[in-house]
Amino acid sequence: MKKKSVSRICLSLFMGASICMSSTSMVFAAEETENAAEVSAETEESESTDEEDLVDLTAFCTDGEYRYKGIPWLASKEEIEEATGVTLPEAKELLPEWTNLENPVEFQGEAGYMEMNFLKDGVTDVTFCFGVEPEEMGKYDGDLTELSENVLYRLTEQYGEPVRKIENIVDNVGVVRSYQWREEKDGEVNSVLNMQCLFVPDEERMYRLSFGVGSIGEAFELREELGYAPE
Repeated sequence: MKKKSVSRICLSLFMGASICMSSTSMVFAAEETENAAEVSAETEESESTDEEDLVDLTAFCTDGEYRYKGIPWLASKEEIEEATGVTLPEAKELLPEWTNLENPVEFQGEAGYMEMNFLKDGVTDVTFCFGVEPEEMGKYDGDLTELSENVLYRLTEQYGEPVRKIENIVDNVGVVRSYQWREEKDGEVNSVLNMQCLFVPDEERMYRLSFGVGSIGEAFELREELGYAPE
C-alpha cells in the first residue's frame, strides 16, 4: 500500500479529532440510525480467516473504555501482536515520533486495511478502512452503503445510540457522515468510537468507510508534547 501523505492524515478519525477542512455542517436526523437498524444483523459471512478475525465489531469496548480487543492505550506494537496473535508490518514514520502501520483485512467480502497510529511507540488509535481515498474516488465504481448500514446497525446494537451524528459537505471530498460514541472519565472525554462515511459528490454512492476506536485522555499529553494536539 502506498505511504500516507500528510494531506491524507488530515482525514484521520482520531489524530486531528475532526476533518481538517472548512465545511458546512449540520446534525442530521435520527432516522439515519433507524434506517440502518432495518438491516438484518444476521448477514451471512464467509468462513473466518485471520484477516476477518481482526475486524470484530464487538471488541471495541473493555471495562467501559473504548479500546481494541482490551489492549491498553499506548501499548507497543509487540504487545498488540501478542494480544491478537497476528504479526503486524513494520510501522513507518510519518512525522517525528509519530509512526503508522497498515495491515490488510477482509470484512463481509470487502478488502480493506487496519490502520494504527503510534506516538513514541505507543498506540493511540485503531481504525478499519474500506474503499478508496478522496483523490481516487473517480476511479472507484463500488458502493459501500450496504456494508456501512450493517456496521452502523451492529455498532448501535452493541454500544447504544451514537452521541453525535454530523453531516459535512467538504470540498473535493463530498458528503461526510460521521457518528461518534464517547466514554467519559471525570467529566472529560477519555476514549471514542468513531464511524465515518464518504460519498461521491452529488451521489448517494459511498466510496469510503472507516470505523474504529481512539484514545483521548491517555494520548492527550503525548499529542500536546509533540505538537500534534488539535487546537
